[in-house]
Amino acid sequence: MNGEEWVWAVWPIFGTAVASVFAWARRRGCFPDWPTDEDPEAERAAWALLDELLPEGEKRQLRRQGYLKVTSPTIEGREYRIPRRPGKVDVFESGKLVMRLCVEPAGRLPSADIVLMHKILIEADERGYLETANVHWMSRQ
Repeated sequence: MNGEEWVWAVWPIFGTAVASVFAWARRRGCFPDWPTDEDPEAERAAWALLDELLPEGEKRQLRRQGYLKVTSPTIEGREYRIPRRPGKVDVFESGKLVMRLCVEPAGRLPSADIVLMHKILIEADERGYLETANVHWMSRQ
């Protein structure tokens, strides 16, 4: 089998592997803007609850900027930016991005519930939240 025949022989296997990786990554929130097959009724109910619980300024910020800013209760100058859609939480210290955190629920939750989960965990037990998170440090230049 020459080089070109080998490529065409393995192409279907390669394509299936790539599709599987993309499906896995989508489920893990790596492509937050892609549509999902979430339950629309659960999404509506979750957004209604979040709308009821957040102060007006936080609701506006979430809609306009696409993230909810939560000030650290224990570390001065630190703020967390929780994305509106599933994805990593950005952590800023004195206005500079220092790390990204990945904390996911054990099961599937509507997007608004995930926003609320992050907010409650940070405000109630920031240390436990940080111990649970997978931390992606930004370069220190």
